[in-house]
Amino acid sequence: MVRSMSKSVYLLLFSVISIAFAQVDTGTISGLVRDPSGAAIPRVQVMLKDEATGLTTEVATNQAGLFVSPPLRAGSYVVEVRAKGFETAARRVQLDVSIRREVDFDLTVGALSETVAVKDVAGVLQTDTSTLSNLRSEKAIQDLPLNSRNFAQLITLATSAMPAQSQKARPDRSAKIPR
Repeated sequence: MVRSMSKSVYLLLFSVISIAFAQVDTGTISGLVRDPSGAAIPRVQVMLKDEATGLTTEVATNQAGLFVSPPLRAGSYVVEVRAKGFETAARRVQLDVSIRREVDFDLTVGALSETVAVKDVAGVLQTDTSTLSNLRSEKAIQDLPLNSRNFAQLITLATSAMPAQSQKARPDRSAKIPR
């Protein structure tokens, strides 16, 4: 009796664990990209941006104009389609768990345009420490007009650098420790 009950408990436990591992928390987005005449457009860039995290996944259409995303977490996505010679199209899609959402695009012919992008990279701001640092190359140091070539003068070139105050107690003002 105990042996058969033990087997039943193990069987029940195995079943529950199997079901738990079979759960899927992702979905996919697929679709077809066509031109105004209804013909499929191959090699179109499709960008899927998760609005919650900002994470962008890029896929391309195949020869038949079809695209399928990799498994994506459930949430709101912006699907953007870009093809040379066509206007960019975008749609907002709500993706649910275990769902394959279909989003088809009929692109309109656009004017060919040239885009110039200028990017400026700002310095990295470290918010986890208040340490300031300044690194100079050997060539930069040799080219500096320093009097007497005293390396300690280089400190004054760094941002927020100030001469240190003496920490020694003066003989006439020595610290007294109360008892």
